[in-house]
Amino acid sequence: MGLPLQSRIGDYRLVEFLGAGGMGEVYRAVHLTIGRVVAIKVLTRAMGTGRDRFMNEARIQAALQHPNIATLYDFLHHNGILCIIMEYIDGETLAERIERKGGLPLKETTYIFPAVVKAIAYLHDHRVIHRDIKSNNIKIDASGRVKLLDFGIAKDAASPKLTQADHCVGTPHYQSPETIAGKPVDYRSDVWSLGVLLFEMLTGKLPFEAPSITEVYRKIAKADFVPPHTLNPAVPEALENILTRCLQVNPRHRYPSAGELIKAYRTHFDTHSRTLVSAKQPLVDEKPKSPAGTPFLREYWPMLTAAAILVLILIGGAILSLRSADNASPQASLPPVKARGILPAVPMATVKLDTIGGKAQVYENGQLVGTTPFRHAYPIGTRLRLALKRPGYQALEVPAFEVRELGHEFTFTLQREEPK
Repeated sequence: MGLPLQSRIGDYRLVEFLGAGGMGEVYRAVHLTIGRVVAIKVLTRAMGTGRDRFMNEARIQAALQHPNIATLYDFLHHNGILCIIMEYIDGETLAERIERKGGLPLKETTYIFPAVVKAIAYLHDHRVIHRDIKSNNIKIDASGRVKLLDFGIAKDAASPKLTQADHCVGTPHYQSPETIAGKPVDYRSDVWSLGVLLFEMLTGKLPFEAPSITEVYRKIAKADFVPPHTLNPAVPEALENILTRCLQVNPRHRYPSAGELIKAYRTHFDTHSRTLVSAKQPLVDEKPKSPAGTPFLREYWPMLTAAAILVLILIGGAILSLRSADNASPQASLPPVKARGILPAVPMATVKLDTIGGKAQVYENGQLVGTTPFRHAYPIGTRLRLALKRPGYQALEVPAFEVRELGHEFTFTLQREEPK
């Protein structure tokens, strides 16, 4: 870890070290004024082409706006250090999720995979090749949002030539045959990596595993992998066929882009219910057809009759309720009763408070609600007045604020009381 926690970068304070990569380090940080929680990627090893790659990453990510891609907020120099300020995703990586579960259930796979493909399709529509698609570069937050991260080796038409001839970039197990051969790559290399990712999600294993990297490359060059259904019998044939086309040695035999891949996926999967449908089953937006020789009304007459009776009962009850309301005095009227199970979900966001130098009591509108480190979910839009108290220290009033969608995180230092 190169930078001390609690130090400042611009208007942000570093509060947690998240990890290190090939060129730099990543920290969780909090804006000192508005409380926004962000991730800050710091270039700490600007050797060779590292600085150019870092600036290329920031330039590409800054132009992207997609619900499945982490947002870049800012790019700045701090004491000679380059920093990328981006959206912080509070959750686990797809790699961690797969390791924890030993492969994902089909329902999760058919929720997460298309979200990733849509993000890559967006990149391809904007003439960007990601070149480093892997489960470690995908995060799922607590609400289930899927986010694509890390554009460190992404490439577009304006990217400088940073890779030497006969050299390849990316993570070995996810690289396409043309990548490991040092040949030019295009969108179809990303499609290959998506095939590797899908295999990993379905089976909990990588398709090209071997004791040495040389053997891994040999398997990739021949697309030598076992069919996923042999490792997971629940894998549908249609999904395995999509995966197999992604992992074709010849790029011309793959989907030409992630956009074409998602189209093929949708022909086999209902994107609303996210359940597999066969070619023989009607799509969900088709109208039901009655069997030959049986009129539709005759077939569904019992159901329609029951529905009509129910409607009449409801109308009668509403009329009686209105008459009762007219006869009742305002003082005797009761508030409406809300039906169980149909209340709309209230959007929530998390507020976190912590104190340096020990615990402190947290008060909300004068009532004790906990101690630091404090973490609580509030409805978005709630206006909070919080205070911190610790024996022997001055009470600290947190400026009133409204809870925002991104949540808030604050860390404070309490001042000792002056002796009287």
